[in-house]
Amino acid sequence: MNRTVIVDTARRCVTIKRRLCWFFRRRLRIPFDSIQAVTYGYQDWAANSWSWTHRSADSYKVGLRLLSRKEVHLFFFCGEGEFSNQGPLPDWFYWVDYQFDIAGTQGQESRCYAELLSKIIGVPLEPPSM
Repeated sequence: MNRTVIVDTARRCVTIKRRLCWFFRRRLRIPFDSIQAVTYGYQDWAANSWSWTHRSADSYKVGLRLLSRKEVHLFFFCGEGEFSNQGPLPDWFYWVDYQFDIAGTQGQESRCYAELLSKIIGVPLEPPSM
């Protein structure tokens, strides 16, 4: 699936273009006046484990909440999260995990995108409804 979001400040609308398998196309145009908020939320998609250590799989979701209370999904920002140790053993015991701990920039980039979109449209930033 291919998704393109165009924020047109001159026409005061957000256009979402979706394409599936090159020929199923869909376009949704949402005027700024019908947008209540920009939604922004986080989920950890890592498999639950029973160990004391954890490596998160970050997923940040950005969307729009319309005045009709309907939520329109825009993007997921996904990537590897940080390694954490909640157990009785010291951090140096997991030196391999800490040495190769490569957390992505998806948290910063998604927050920046959501805040910028919120300022352009002129609506608040709110958590999504579950």
